Amino acid sequence: MISETAAQLFNRLCDKPNLSDLDGKIFFKQKDDIFFAEFAGNESCGKTELMLNSIVNTIMPKEWNNLCIKGMNYTAIVIDLAYKFPAIRLITLLENRIKLFSESNNCELDIDCFVKDCLSRFYKFVCNSTSDFINVLSYIPQFVNENPGVCLVAIDNIEVFYWIDKVKGSRSNFAIEKLLRVLVVELKINVIICRTILFEEKNEYKKSFDIPKYNLNLILKSNNLFVCSSKNYSQITTFTIDRNGVKYL
Repeated sequence: MISETAAQLFNRLCDKPNLSDLDGKIFFKQKDDIFFAEFAGNESCGKTELMLNSIVNTIMPKEWNNLCIKGMNYTAIVIDLAYKFPAIRLITLLENRIKLFSESNNCELDIDCFVKDCLSRFYKFVCNSTSDFINVLSYIPQFVNENPGVCLVAIDNIEVFYWIDKVKGSRSNFAIEKLLRVLVVELKINVIICRTILFEEKNEYKKSFDIPKYNLNLILKSNNLFVCSSKNYSQITTFTIDRNGVKYL
């Protein structure tokens, strides 16, 4: 059983940002706060870029050298299940974001110092099996207890062990969903998962996990523009991606 101090309990129970605070364009305000979202779609439809956008918004400070840059100044965790997390792209987005603020305010800012400050609030776990993934999810509540600034857990390529688990007859999804519920419902940690659709899903889109009230499932498609739509809310969002990241239209 994990023990916690009064200060840690206070921090855990304090209101933390929900997904609409991290990115109001894609996670629009609802009657109930949304803490869990799944991006699903084919390859190269913008899933990872949307995830990176939320990570950048989370770990950027609210102010830098007396400039308001509108970051959340919280901590983000990434769980990389396929050794594909684009760390260089994350750094590039942070560099480009502060360059834009520097140019628009006609001042010079220490970009390296800014990036280091942001990355001090970023942690990455790499897993090479479902059991590793479950162990990391089990550890996160303790990590949050020791680091109460954690606001976001992003899970990339959650489908990567699908066929291995299917052949083994594994029922690991039940254990994973139970652990995700702890993060979302009890700890009020925002969770974003990215899933590549492995085969054409007939009729209705199938969710990977069902966390009632807190759930937002977004389906992404790409053509000339990237399109994000939701089955559970009447929402369609279009965006482009350039060197500075996601640009909503």
